Amino acid sequence: MIQLIAPDDALAPALIELLLAQAPPRPLRVAFDVVGLYDAPVGARVVLVAPERSARALNLHRPVVTNRRMQLLLWCTPEGAFELKGSAPDMNSWVSHRLTLPPAWPPRVAEALLGGAWRGEALTLLGPASPPPGFTTLQASLDPGPLADALDAGPVWLTGAQDALDVFTALAIWAERGKHGIVLHDPPVVVHAVPHMDAAPAPWAKAAEACATKTDADLGVHAATLGLDPTALGLPGVARQRVENPRFVGLLAQVRAGKWPIGDAEALSLTGLAGRWRGARRGKITRPSRRAPPEMAALRLLHAADARVAEGDLTEALRLRREEIAP
Repeated sequence: MIQLIAPDDALAPALIELLLAQAPPRPLRVAFDVVGLYDAPVGARVVLVAPERSARALNLHRPVVTNRRMQLLLWCTPEGAFELKGSAPDMNSWVSHRLTLPPAWPPRVAEALLGGAWRGEALTLLGPASPPPGFTTLQASLDPGPLADALDAGPVWLTGAQDALDVFTALAIWAERGKHGIVLHDPPVVVHAVPHMDAAPAPWAKAAEACATKTDADLGVHAATLGLDPTALGLPGVARQRVENPRFVGLLAQVRAGKWPIGDAEALSLTGLAGRWRGARRGKITRPSRRAPPEMAALRLLHAADARVAEGDLTEALRLRREEIAP
C-alpha cells in the first residue's frame, strides 16, 4: 500500500497515465469510499481519493485489500494524511511507502505556459497559481515602458490587474514587443481574443460525477484522462466577466502588424498607450528583433527531424539534423 500526499489534484492525470502504462497490466479503478474497494475487480490497482473521509470504515474493512489482492494507493492532502493517521491507525500502519508530491499545475496548464513562453503568446490564467521558472513577475499597475523592457528580455507573469484598461494596456504592449509570451494571472476580466484556462483542476470526486453520463469506463479514471479540466468536463470554471471589444481586437492586429493605432487607443481611453505611440512616431521607441533565439531555431529543427522520422522520411530527417548541428 502506497500513500501519495499532494496539496491538490493537479498531478492526478499524470498519476493515472503512469498507472495505465505500468506492467504487468492490471484493471485500474479510482474509488472515493470503501464501497469502491469492494466494487473493484480482484487484483486491481485502486486509487482511493481522500481516504480520510471514510477513515473509520476503512480501518474496519482493511482486510479487503489483501483478500482481493489489490494494489492500493491512498491519495491524500497533507491535512487528510494527518487525519487518516489519527482516525485509522491500523490502516495507516499498513502503508509501506509514503511519497510527498510538490505543488504543480495540471499538465495542460504546464504545457500551455511553456508553449506560450517559447512562442511569444498571451494567456489568461484563472485561479490560484504561481509563476514558473523563467518568467519575470510584474504588477499590472506598472508603466508601459518597464513592461515593454521586461517583455524584450523574456516572458512575463503579470498580476494585480484592476480593470479592463489594465488588461488592454498589458496586451497592447505585449503585441507591440511581439517576441516573448505574457501570462495575465487572475485578472478581473477575460478578453475574448486571448486564450484563457483555469489553473486549478476540478476536484477529482466532482470531476468523476460529471462523467457519469458520458462513459462506461471507470469514472475516476476517465475524469483524470480528461486532465480534470473543468472545460472538458462541462463544469463551471472560475467566473470572470468576458469582454468582447472589436475595436480592441483590431488594435491588437494593427500593433502586431507594426502600426501605431493612436486613434483607437484614445477611443478606448488608453491614454498612456496613445502618448507612448506618439513618441514612437518621433523615433523614441524601437521595436525588438522578432527573430527567434538560436536555441529556439535549433529546437524547431530537432522537432521537424523527429516528425520526418515518424513519417519514415529518413532522408529529410538526416538533412534537418545536419542543419541543426551545422555551425
